[in-house]
Parts: sequence; structure tokens; C-alpha cells
Amino acid sequence: MLEEIRIRSMGVIGDAVLELSPGLNVLSGETGAGKTMIITALNLVLGGKADGSLVRTGTDRLTVSARFQVEEGHPARKIVSDAGAEIEEESAILARSVSDQGRSRALISGSPVNASTLAEIATEIISIHAQSANVRLLKTSAQREILDLFGGSELSIIFMQYQDAYSHFRETEQKLLDIRRLGALADLEVTEYRALVDDVGLVSPQPGELEHLASEMARLDYIDELREAATVAHDAIVGGAGEDVTGLSLLAQAVKALEKVQSRDPNLRSILDRLTEPILIVKEIAGEIASYETSLDADPSRLESLHERRSVLSALLRRHSLSVASDDNALIEIVKRSQLAEEILLGRENLDLEIQAGVESVESARKHLVVAAMKLSLARQGIADQISQLVTVKIRELAMPNAEFSVKVQSRNSEDGLEINGSRVAFSATGVDEVEMLLSAHVGGAPVPLAKGASGGELSRVMLALEVVLARNSKVKTFVFDEVDAGVGGKAAIEVGRQLAELARDAQVIVVTHLAQVAAFADAHYTVRKSEDGLVSESDVRLLNQAERVIELARMLAGQEESDSARRHAEELLEMARRT
Repeated sequence: MLEEIRIRSMGVIGDAVLELSPGLNVLSGETGAGKTMIITALNLVLGGKADGSLVRTGTDRLTVSARFQVEEGHPARKIVSDAGAEIEEESAILARSVSDQGRSRALISGSPVNASTLAEIATEIISIHAQSANVRLLKTSAQREILDLFGGSELSIIFMQYQDAYSHFRETEQKLLDIRRLGALADLEVTEYRALVDDVGLVSPQPGELEHLASEMARLDYIDELREAATVAHDAIVGGAGEDVTGLSLLAQAVKALEKVQSRDPNLRSILDRLTEPILIVKEIAGEIASYETSLDADPSRLESLHERRSVLSALLRRHSLSVASDDNALIEIVKRSQLAEEILLGRENLDLEIQAGVESVESARKHLVVAAMKLSLARQGIADQISQLVTVKIRELAMPNAEFSVKVQSRNSEDGLEINGSRVAFSATGVDEVEMLLSAHVGGAPVPLAKGASGGELSRVMLALEVVLARNSKVKTFVFDEVDAGVGGKAAIEVGRQLAELARDAQVIVVTHLAQVAAFADAHYTVRKSEDGLVSESDVRLLNQAERVIELARMLAGQEESDSARRHAEELLEMARRT
């Protein structure tokens, strides 16, 4: 449920707060007072397009927030949680600010989120209808969605079964297409693949091989210098022939000198211990140098074989249009190419068998898809009959006593379609059905598609009737209507109010209206007024008491709130609404 809307610096609204109630909430006010701006603000805070022109002149930013009650287990809670925000005490505060340059910021309970997250939450908690929603109703895709929504969880399961069958069919089709493309490989391509596989298999390049070759070749090229350096280093540490003074001998002399006098001063013991440790380390290093020197045996044949190996690898890479690089990227690439080529060649060898298996898989998937499509169509047809009957009843209650509403579910022929009952019909991820809503507004009138024959007032009443019928299966429990009473008046307006009141028995309904006949049914009636300075402030959005409602309804009826006859008429409307 929507509990509160706060608006600042948006259009004619300077600073206003609207606290809403359960049941039917009605907003009224003179033209230009800003009541429709409240719906615009709600659209914005629910992820609508940011528009800098909405920022009030003289200010640089507008802010809008809406507090929704979101009970435990509601799907919106997961969306909020996934966005990194929290819901405290079953209330989520959605907020949006927009600069006069059109830049916006979105928040949920103080945590930054994307505007798309607000839009995702909106689909779970609220349904907003204005003239634009009525226009959308004219699209057959929207009409199919409405039918599926009415089908509830039972139809949803059947629909998901169809979508699974559809996805599987498309996957098997794509696999067969890939296999057939493989069969279309030119002989030249096959020859190139075979040459690549044979070359790589013959040379057998290893990961890191070029770097390893470069390292070993460098060592062999400078082996004399390396051996000389190792000899000098070794002699300096342990001594060569005829050498008495070495690194180790000097360290040994230092130890011997300190050992003689260590008993004279305890502090020398610590120094002596630390001096002994490097002697052990230096001896170990001397051994390593000796081993290294022994390993430096000149081997001209080894160096020659390394050069030959590098030449073989380089020739392999050049032959297959890859640059020679010491970092081995080219070797990695050619091995990958060879593996892919080998898979392609192997697949081609089994091509005929794979094509046959692919054809059989596609046909099996097609049969399952046909069964799922027929099941979905049958379910939709049954639901269409239910909606037709229920909406017809509601429309007739809306001062259209001879109207007939119907939903037609049919398929469209297509040469590339599925074969169902002897005909080939078009299909997509949503099924084989095209859903069309029709209206016959008068006795003897032929049913006409809404997109072709419904007036604005008729379309508004159809939308309202649909909402009342669909409310029983809707996950949304807050409905907002703007201009739902466009093009209606008199008895029709009273029936619009009555239907909104019926919808409000099971949900929260918010209506912006200029008709007293609608406003009379409100559980909570609010007015929006402009101050003398042209602004709407907090004090200008008010919940009316009973006496104030009479005055406001009189204004809406006759434009003369002081008129006794207008007030009596207003009181009659309120009494009539109470008895309903």
C-alpha cells in the first residue's frame, strides 16, 4: 500500500505531502492546481524518465519520495535486498531527485540504486493508469498479457512449459544449422585445417618453449664468461691454489680472535654467535657456485640443436600466418587453432550421422512444441471466454447497457509455421495465439477491435472493467487512475465511481478526478489547491472532512460551492454513495 508521497520543487508544487489511506482515495482540485502533477511525481519515483523541465522555475532540483508498505514475503522485498537496500518496519521509502539539467538520483531507504530498480519494484507493488495506459491497451501484445495475467498461476505453468519447449526447439534447430554449415566447408578449407593439424602434430610445440629456448641459448652463448665469473667468486670465498687469504679464512680469523677474549666480556658472546652464522651461509653458497661451475660444460652440438628447434617453431608460425614472439603467445594461439581444426575435421567425418540425428531431434522437439502450443491455446481460449463474460457485465454496469465485450484468440497462417490441425501457423516465444479484444457498444453492432472502434470514454470504461475483473488475480494491491473518467458524465460517471469503490474493497485505489459523481464514493477525499502565489504547499493538499466534502463536490458540480442547490445535490450524491 502507498502510505505517503512527498514532493518538493516540481512544477506548480513547492512543497507538499500527501498521506494516503486504504480503500478509495480521491484527489480533486481546480484545473492547474497540480493534482495530475502528483501522478507525474509518482511515475518519476517509480523509475520513469527523468525530465529537467519538471523542476520548478527558480530552483535547481526537484525531489520526490514515496513510502510503501511492503509486508514480509512480498516479491518486492527481494528486489530491494538484491539492490543492497533494506526495508524497515514493513515500509520502503523510494526516492528520486532530478536536477534542472535532467540528471537524476534514485534511492531506496537511503541506499543509492538504479532507476531501473525502482521500475522493477513498481511492477510488483502498483499499477498506474492514465490515457497512455489506455493507448497501450490498443496493442495486441498488451491484450495478450492481460489475458495471461487473468489466467493466474495455472496458466503461468502452461505458458512456462510452452516456453521451455520453444527454447528446446530453437536450440535443436541451431545445432542442426551449425552441423549443416560444417558440411558446407569448401575443400580448400578442409585442406587448410588438415595441414594445420598435421604440422602442429609433427612439431608438437610446448607451452613456454620459446622462452625456455631463448634462456638456454643465451647461457650457452656466454658460457666462458659465466665459468670465469663462477671461478673467481669461488676462489674469493674458499681460495684457489696457493691462496692463503680468502673470505672464509678472514671470517675464521675474526672468530678465533673473539673466542680468546669472550670470557672477559659477556657482550662478545652475542657478537660471536652472529658471526658464526654467516660462515655457514658462505660455505653453502660456495658449494652452490662449485656445482654451477661444474654444470657449465660447453656443448656446441646442444647449442646447434637449440637453434634448429627455434627455426622449426618459427617456420611453423610463419607458415600459418602467425608472428614469431618470444612470449609464446603465438605458440598458444597455433595450438588452440589446431585443436579447433581437429574438432571440426572430426565432426565432418561423422557429418552424415550427425545431420540425421539433428533432423530427428528437431522433429521430436517440434512435436513437443506443437503439443505445448495446443495446450496453451486451449487454456487461453477458456480464459478468453471467462474474461469476455465478466467484463461485459462490468461494462454494462458502466452505463453501456447494450455493450458486448469479447476476446478473440486466433492463429495466423504462415508457410514456415507449426502444423496444427492441418494448418501451418505462425509461432513465437509467446505461443501461436494472437489475442484481440473487441467491443460492440450498441444493439446489433458488429464487434469491432478496440484499436479501431472504441472512443476515449469507452476505452476508459473498458480499462476500468478489466482492472476490476483482473484484481482478483493481481499481485498488485495499489491501483492509480488518472483521467479514468475522461469522456463520461451523468449516470456513467456514477457507475465509474461505483466500480472504483468495488475495486477498493480488495485493494488501495487512488483516483484523480474532476467528476463529483466519482469523488462521492471516496473513502478519503483530498483536494489540491494553488495559493495566491501560484504554488502548492503542504497546507494546500488537504484531507477533507464531511462538511468540506459537500463544499468541494458542490464546486465540482456547478463551480459554485456557495450554491444551496449545488450543496443539496452534493449531499444527495454522498448519501447515494453511502447506500451503495
